[in-house]
Amino acid sequence: DRSGAVCALLFKARGRLAEETVFSLANTHGDIPAAGEKVRRFLEMHGTSEEDLTGIDVVLDEVLTNAVNYGFEDGNAHEILLSLALDAGRLTIEVQDDGRPFDPLGIPAPDLDADLESRQIGGLGMHFVRTLLDRVSYERRNGWNVLKLEKQLAGRAEKAS
Repeated sequence: DRSGAVCALLFKARGRLAEETVFSLANTHGDIPAAGEKVRRFLEMHGTSEEDLTGIDVVLDEVLTNAVNYGFEDGNAHEILLSLALDAGRLTIEVQDDGRPFDPLGIPAPDLDADLESRQIGGLGMHFVRTLLDRVSYERRNGWNVLKLEKQLAGRAEKAS
């Protein structure tokens, strides 16, 4: 069973400070790694550090997995849009889907002090998302879930000489 991942990639530049790309993926688990690779390549082109790349990988895997797992009850194919913008080292990612209304920020933070047997299942992934990013916001816009993720990137990756 192979995923027929189709991604459209659009690059736009506004001067030297801002770079943007937008692409789409299907609401399947198989498309999540491909989307992560496209995001990673875009950020590598802009010299993003490995530490930031790893954090963004974790964040996108969690957010996209939540969208695929909980957003679509009709069993039909849907599109998830990813928009990335870099402006003076600040990364903004918008994840948009037309699934059922789902605010992942409503997931309660896990009790990290509780012992493993008494911890409630779930919430750890969104805890990592909140920890790894500077700002996360959600809104329902024109029948679409819009999750906005923001992070000030640490700086340019060291180039091997």
